[in-house]
Amino acid sequence: MDIKSDNDPLQLREWLQQPNTQDEWVKKLYDSYTNRFINDNNKIWSTGNIFIPLSLAGLFKLHEMNQTETWLVGIGSVILMLFWVLVAESHRAFQNKAREVANQIEREYLQLAVGPPNPHRLLTTFRFLTVQNIRWAMLVGIVIIWAVAIYYKR
Repeated sequence: MDIKSDNDPLQLREWLQQPNTQDEWVKKLYDSYTNRFINDNNKIWSTGNIFIPLSLAGLFKLHEMNQTETWLVGIGSVILMLFWVLVAESHRAFQNKAREVANQIEREYLQLAVGPPNPHRLLTTFRFLTVQNIRWAMLVGIVIIWAVAIYYKR
């Protein structure tokens, strides 16, 4: 039986009570949250593909800039990198929520054994090496690079 009207709650209730319908519903929900997780990860790195090189581009013209231009381009570079990190953090929060729901579905409905949520750990012995921390380290690295460039430009 297909659902013909989204506005008829009785028809939806009957549809959900059919054999295997609830299983299909849960699988679709699981697929949806898994796809959300993957899409948010793709958004993080596709925006990174734009903003990281853009924030470093000014370094290639450093020899042609005076002190004021160096300051302005350096500040702009840091702002671009900060913008990317903040956008990535936003997508990471969405990604964590999607992962949390998918893990809950795995545990409760699909009877899969999953451990506690893994916060993007690269190596279990180096727990500080998370993708989130690496993004913030990249931002700090950009600030340091521009601070050194400005210092030697004096």
